[in-house]
Amino acid sequence: MKQKKGRKPRFWEDLFIADNDVFQQEALRLRSGLVHELSIERQLNSKRPGPVWAQLNMKMIENPATGTTSFLAALFDITEKTLREEKLRRSEMRFRTAERATNDAIWDWDRSTNELIWTQGIHSLLGYASSELFCDISWW
Repeated sequence: MKQKKGRKPRFWEDLFIADNDVFQQEALRLRSGLVHELSIERQLNSKRPGPVWAQLNMKMIENPATGTTSFLAALFDITEKTLREEKLRRSEMRFRTAERATNDAIWDWDRSTNELIWTQGIHSLLGYASSELFCDISWW
């Protein structure tokens, strides 16, 4: 983790790459008691190769008997989950681009549930309105 010149390192603030301002605002809300729990997902500064994503969960715990406040924090590595979600988003975006580029009616049949999923091309190709389409194979 790189330390900025002229100041002491602040672990939590320096840990996150993106939206550091968002983290600081949420942490301030937690410290001030406006919220008692915080959960954020961000990319981390790391010495590991490739991106590292983590979920930080923090909870404020107040002890009325002593008048003290503590913070419990847990940091979870969600890199694999985040990379899978990004891969799925890119795949869906490519599918939507192909769908818009053609006038074809693309459909998917889930054999385990017998559910049909239609793209928007069904309307222009066959003239059916959404209300006229059924979501099971018997319609086809």
